[in-house]
Amino acid sequence: MTLFTTTSARAVLVLLSASVALATTQLPASAASDLPAPEQTTIDQALREMGADEAVPSDLVLEPLTGDEDVRIAASVERFGFGLPATGGGSTLDDGVTTLYDGASDGTSVAVQPVATGARALVLIQDESATTTFDFPVTGDTDRLQLSPTGSVTALDSEGTPLATAAPAWAVDAEGTPVPTHFEVDGTTLRQVVDHDAAADVAYPVTADPVWAVVIAAAARQCAAGALSGIASTALIDIYKGRASSKRDYVLNAIASCLVGPVGYWAWKVLPGATKRWLVRQVLYFVIYVIRRVR
Repeated sequence: MTLFTTTSARAVLVLLSASVALATTQLPASAASDLPAPEQTTIDQALREMGADEAVPSDLVLEPLTGDEDVRIAASVERFGFGLPATGGGSTLDDGVTTLYDGASDGTSVAVQPVATGARALVLIQDESATTTFDFPVTGDTDRLQLSPTGSVTALDSEGTPLATAAPAWAVDAEGTPVPTHFEVDGTTLRQVVDHDAAADVAYPVTADPVWAVVIAAAARQCAAGALSGIASTALIDIYKGRASSKRDYVLNAIASCLVGPVGYWAWKVLPGATKRWLVRQVLYFVIYVIRRVR
């Protein structure tokens, strides 16, 4: 599944057993050790088939130590994360950015990758006997999930502000043939259904990839809150010192406060609504006064 700031979740891979794949190829031990893990090969091939974004190193995606913990995306001050249908400790694959976990259901495993817009989870299904439903509980500041007619899903906070989006689900088999799949929403849980067992002539493995993309609006709101706190700080200092700063000072302080917005954001977030409105009015009145004085 993938997650980042204004756009744009996907999860299931069906794999052949690694032991079968290795048994069909006789290689010297030294040559075999140089080959990528079969899970890595399957993931890379599926993503190339779909033209999906490459996995990239990112400090914003915090992959869990174990599969029963949340993937967290720190791309904005809004808390956003999602759980996995996985368990056990994670292991890093050959690309250095993909973490693989044992699946919570028999015959499955789950991979997590950071991407440019957020995070992606892929479930690897080993055969047709594996489950067809995979749940991803969405956590953090998410209050509800909204499923659109096109099949995409948006995570919203308690005020209805989008936090992240997941593009419509897709799935393909090993030959690039689409496999029926879709998202369902149950409270704040995103469920991907992959009907691999009912599809005709499926060539395993099957790959499905829901991607959460963190919405830029959250970062914009962070900047705005920080900028406003910067204006308020300048105004209060001017009031205290009985002076009127220049428009340039106000702009520079607002820009600086935008860049350090998280502190101002969280301080602003805990204030009562009436206090916020009063502060905004006072700042605006004073800004108008200052502009008139310095023109």
